[in-house]
Amino acid sequence: MKFIIYLLLFVRFAAAHECLFKTDLLTVYYPDAPRVPNHLTVAFNRDVHGLCDVSEEENAALFATIKKMAEIYKSIGIRGFVIARYDAPQAVEIIPHLPGFENIKHIVDKVDCHRYVLYRQSPLIPVVYGKIESNADFWREAFQKDYPALTADDIAIELPNRRYEAYWDEARELMQMYRLELQGEKGTPMAMPLEIPEHLPEVNIPKCYFCDPKVLEKQTVFEHEGIVVLNNLKKGPKPGCTFLIFPKRHIEKVYGLLPEEIHQISIVRKALIEVLKEFHPGQDVVVFVQDHPSSGQTVFHTHEQVVSIDPANALSWVSTYLSSSNISDEEMAQVTEEFGKKMMDKF
Repeated sequence: MKFIIYLLLFVRFAAAHECLFKTDLLTVYYPDAPRVPNHLTVAFNRDVHGLCDVSEEENAALFATIKKMAEIYKSIGIRGFVIARYDAPQAVEIIPHLPGFENIKHIVDKVDCHRYVLYRQSPLIPVVYGKIESNADFWREAFQKDYPALTADDIAIELPNRRYEAYWDEARELMQMYRLELQGEKGTPMAMPLEIPEHLPEVNIPKCYFCDPKVLEKQTVFEHEGIVVLNNLKKGPKPGCTFLIFPKRHIEKVYGLLPEEIHQISIVRKALIEVLKEFHPGQDVVVFVQDHPSSGQTVFHTHEQVVSIDPANALSWVSTYLSSSNISDEEMAQVTEEFGKKMMDKF
């Protein structure tokens, strides 16, 4: 019965998306309703039931394809994107930053991208981008061409780093609107602000926090073959819902990962997802990467965010987003100990 359901979902997905590129293991599609320009999706060619079902070969093929996408994106002025993966028979989403904001973190875009990645099924009104012209022909041709390989400059982000942000006030307004919607009041669609403001707030990032021994000592849940699982400092709906996976070797971008690191990350990710399901039965698991400051990356050491969410409780996410509080030292110690023991059992 489950096989039939998975097959129907895949057939429905393929019918609603336009094929751009296909290999033996995966297919890249242009989505029927892209969230932003140059939004792409990737699906494996067999019935993959969830993140833990992805094979080593499929995982390697996915990252090779993402690297190819990064080369093409660079040619059209896109420097960063979000990679979202789901523990379900669904496509991988590749969501770039808004055109013109390659050096600026657009906060409204990032809030709405979080909504899209984490709560696509919730009754929240998306931010209206406007008409998005189909560029399927461009991408179909682009995948057949050779592009210059990414250089060390493309993979590295120098520290200390000064990044720029835009539209904080509008983002807070959007979150308040989400809260009203979830409490039963009718919301008003917001148009995505697209002009670059004359004055941009600056945020200075002095160092890599994932290379800081004090951070590692306090937040490390588990480590295996150079791959670290960190308990996220940001407070989720409840403790033990959001974790970070990254290589201990400092590398800023996802396409700078070595094949062995990609392989070991997949092993650690699988164990973490299994533990999350044990601690939070009935919840969904989403894995996503923000790969560049323009796409929301705030710690410039490539990392996956692994999040357990209650799909029926978007209000808790909104409340957490608005509070911006961190978990307590007591909660941190409890989660790292409990999840660390469970992770150890998996190995």
